Amino acid sequence: MLRLEPSPQTAGVPVPWCATAVGKVQLTERFTLHSSAPECKSLRRARRGLEHLLSVLGARDVALGGAAVEESSPAGGSWFVALGEENDRHWVRAAGLSQLRARQVAVDEVVLSSGLCLWGTGALCAVGAAGAVELTRAPQPEQVRTLHTLRADAELSAYETTTSAALAGLAGALARWAAIRVPSTMDWDIPRLHYLAALLDEQGAPMLAPELWQYWQDLVRQRNAQVHALVERRCLVEGLHAVGVEGLAGIADIARGRLPGTTPRQALRFLADADPVWRRIAATEQVTSYSELVRLAYVVQVLRAGCPELHGRSGRLLICVEDPAESRILSAARTVAERAGLDLQAVGLHPLGTLLPSTGGSLHACGLPKPRRETDRHKGDAGANPFRWTRKVPL
Repeated sequence: MLRLEPSPQTAGVPVPWCATAVGKVQLTERFTLHSSAPECKSLRRARRGLEHLLSVLGARDVALGGAAVEESSPAGGSWFVALGEENDRHWVRAAGLSQLRARQVAVDEVVLSSGLCLWGTGALCAVGAAGAVELTRAPQPEQVRTLHTLRADAELSAYETTTSAALAGLAGALARWAAIRVPSTMDWDIPRLHYLAALLDEQGAPMLAPELWQYWQDLVRQRNAQVHALVERRCLVEGLHAVGVEGLAGIADIARGRLPGTTPRQALRFLADADPVWRRIAATEQVTSYSELVRLAYVVQVLRAGCPELHGRSGRLLICVEDPAESRILSAARTVAERAGLDLQAVGLHPLGTLLPSTGGSLHACGLPKPRRETDRHKGDAGANPFRWTRKVPL
């Protein structure tokens, strides 16, 4: 997927040695990362996830697949490839958030996701103001020793070599960072399940313990409750008392369907066996990757809310999905509904960020009418129905 080539600007530059928690490693000449698919969505999403992780941690150094190099970068904070002493394994180091915005971030087994890091055999340590923390599943004993050395000054509970202990440490670390301000859009979109799908598709191997999926699913539930509360509050503030709120719980289906060793098709069958809506959709749809499965989960969410046959209600609904491809999701939902013989009603699909008060958001930005005033009586009943759209969504 990625190849490493020496940068011509640094050819012949002396190679320095840097001390780390596992001994000295030699930094090679400066390298440039190249991707066979530079526009790959999964890599762009991984880069965003790493940027967010660094912004939350205030990280100085990040090392993928090895131990963090705590010295300042001798070449101005660019990417390096370091040769470790154990099995001569390559790992990549990044120093400085500004350097990441123009880089692709996906190396070997590692893809990063919104403050949580998931991988296969690699290890990531982020060195921040609170010390170094490893956010991963059960580490190996040598990784535990490295971790304890790196975070000797951090106020975090001791790690053990079990998955449950690793998850407990992860939850504790996240709780300590909960008070740190993060961008509002990231704050409301923590699960980012399409990052997980990108990870699985890029590597093609099961890497996640069921316990970690359960933890991620809990985050989805928390986010769903936040979305409900937010939209309901905004409805009340703007005089809209009868707006149907469809949440994001459907996205958690992917977490329930993903088990170690399953393929995307097996996960789809698992969902179909457990849920009648998924069963209806799975009869006409096929998936070949986890990215496709996640996109289909967004579509299923739209169909749950927009098809009276599935939810037993009528009316036009506002559906909020924090995803950069809202129009494509709606288009796909229409296509899937037609193949499945479902009647998808007029639906407005808008990013959650347009509703956030912190960004000046408003439900009216999504096309909902403002509360009717006395001076509007001569204009007919345009403001009488809170489900009636001022901007029509073509079917």
